Amino acid sequence: MARFRLVHTSDWHLGHTLHGFARGFEHSRFLGWLEDRLAELQADALVVTGDIYDKQNPPTAATSLLYRFVAGIKRRCPQLDVVLIGGNHDSAGRLEAPQPLLSAFGVHVVGSLPWRDDGQLDTDRVLVPLTDPHGDIAAWCAAVPFLRPGDLPAEAGDEHPAIAGTRSVYGRVAEAMDARREPRQAAVFTGHCTVRGAALSEMSERHILIGGQHALPVDAIAATADYVALGHLHRPQSVGGDRAICYAGSPIPLAVDERSYRHRIIVADFDDGRLSDTLSLDIPRCVEFLRVPDAGAAPLDDVLYALGRLCGDGNGNPDMRPFLEVAVTVTEPVPDLRQRVEAAVAGSAVRLTRIVPHHAGGDADLASILATTRELSALDPEEVFRMRHRQQYDTEPDDDILDAFRSLAAEAGG
Repeated sequence: MARFRLVHTSDWHLGHTLHGFARGFEHSRFLGWLEDRLAELQADALVVTGDIYDKQNPPTAATSLLYRFVAGIKRRCPQLDVVLIGGNHDSAGRLEAPQPLLSAFGVHVVGSLPWRDDGQLDTDRVLVPLTDPHGDIAAWCAAVPFLRPGDLPAEAGDEHPAIAGTRSVYGRVAEAMDARREPRQAAVFTGHCTVRGAALSEMSERHILIGGQHALPVDAIAATADYVALGHLHRPQSVGGDRAICYAGSPIPLAVDERSYRHRIIVADFDDGRLSDTLSLDIPRCVEFLRVPDAGAAPLDDVLYALGRLCGDGNGNPDMRPFLEVAVTVTEPVPDLRQRVEAAVAGSAVRLTRIVPHHAGGDADLASILATTRELSALDPEEVFRMRHRQQYDTEPDDDILDAFRSLAAEAGG
């Protein structure tokens, strides 16, 4: 059997805006780079593990980016198999709408877990054959998208219902795959979730819960897989150091806390149906992220002095101007904080994303925080909830209360 090469990427978030600034330029550059890499690598399959779009109702420019990419890569690599799964940001119906057309070009989309009229899981839609350069099936992909609570069957036992339900879904898919898979054909499973032991990027990743569970054990989804392609977490990483269980991460930083690590795609090679090697390729970053100060917060005078020394370079292209976040330590409300910061950066080629006030002495006065900043986008709902809980009860909310809050926030789209 010929070598089989799979490229894993995730969390594109097409249509994303960073505090009002569109990211279309960066996404276009990434997709052009990805198209070139797929051709150079002579990839046989591309798997994108969820959050294709940033919003359930993406702008036209975002859908156009996806379709242009598909058209371009299929012209250059007509034999490439493409698998797209839905994430928690995606509208399953919108993602699957062009499936009748895309399937003719070897693009398989699973926006939500498909069920048949008899109430059974439609494994025919979930299982995707992936072919090698000779057209022979080299692997089967279990294209399992983001699982919502309604997707999870009720299972008896001592295990948490969310874990037991997830294990049941993946078990049914694995059983159907085993019935089709021949020797020397790899088993690839996808998932869009948080698994235990993985590192989060807190500022840009929602706490998605499945039946009240924030993180799942790896063995609930990876019992029989040769490679597990995961999505949702933006930091590229192998789980527990296992190169066969990987988050590809997002292609661009979606918040300032993601600027410190490189964003990547993962190349997985298989020989005779077994994973033989994995390689991570760094994605070039075309827009710089700046923060003043680099970590923590600083007094306003120090911040204004540092901002006055900025000389961000966008090479004359407005879309390449660096993003800037500012964190200021304040001891009292500063009503003109934004105006003073904007005046300090007026001569610099940067894009000011947000100003974060840090109150000396803690979060005792929630009202003063709201008075200091007029930017609702600078307020994280969970952070406000934690502050209000501390103010009311003089203690941190426990895990059960936080899980309840996160469930409510997820249902409200927060």
